[in-house]
Amino acid sequence: MAFDYSLFQSHLETRQLGREFQHFMSVDSTNAYVKRVARQDTSPRSGLVVVADAQTGGYGQHGRIWESARGQGLYLTALLPAQATPLVTLMVGVAVIEALRAVTGSEEPGLKWVNDLVLRGRKLGGILVEACHQRWMAVGVGLNLRDVPEHRGIGLDSLPPQEGMADWSREQILAEVLNHLERWTDRLLAGEGEAVRTQWDAYAVTLGQDVCVESAGREVVGRAIGIDATGALKVRTGEGRVELITTGTVRRADGAYC
Repeated sequence: MAFDYSLFQSHLETRQLGREFQHFMSVDSTNAYVKRVARQDTSPRSGLVVVADAQTGGYGQHGRIWESARGQGLYLTALLPAQATPLVTLMVGVAVIEALRAVTGSEEPGLKWVNDLVLRGRKLGGILVEACHQRWMAVGVGLNLRDVPEHRGIGLDSLPPQEGMADWSREQILAEVLNHLERWTDRLLAGEGEAVRTQWDAYAVTLGQDVCVESAGREVVGRAIGIDATGALKVRTGEGRVELITTGTVRRADGAYC
């Protein structure tokens, strides 16, 4: 289905994000493309947004392959000024979940530490924030619009469209994601890190669960009890120690995804 730019614009409220917009039927990776722009252009435009119908080389955290077939999802990357805070990924997650809840009217979409979007215990999407030559960051979001059975991924179409809608409009979803992303980026730049952490807590499905974390070649088992000021996950082990996890893969202790 062709991308309806006028519909996208009708929902867009941001001052900056989406001001320069590029849409591809197919690209290797929206993040890779934006990073090339930042590398090749001495003064790339902050607010550049790249969207693709499909990716031939989509990837997520730790370089994992991200399935990106046409008609299956929404794949986008925004170019933003770099921020000297480790809370960016959590902030993006908060913005995307708020956007999805606003569009769908459902409070079911949630967040799994550190960068997963989840719905009904399955993966709905992911976030990938990458540095671009110190001055910039590529903020990537991959969202399943349809189920991905081979990876047990769930699609947003599992939620019924609101009254009067035949299906979810990716143009409206994209616009709302950018609207909320700009608002939360401004808040983080204004020093509202505590607001990011508070809102992330409210949307998190990880906290309060018994988890197993694979991190830096070791395994940490315990209960996820919160995040610290840097966004690190706090896990209380059976021995009573509180481990701070800054990177790693989190699953429930019983092996479930979340």
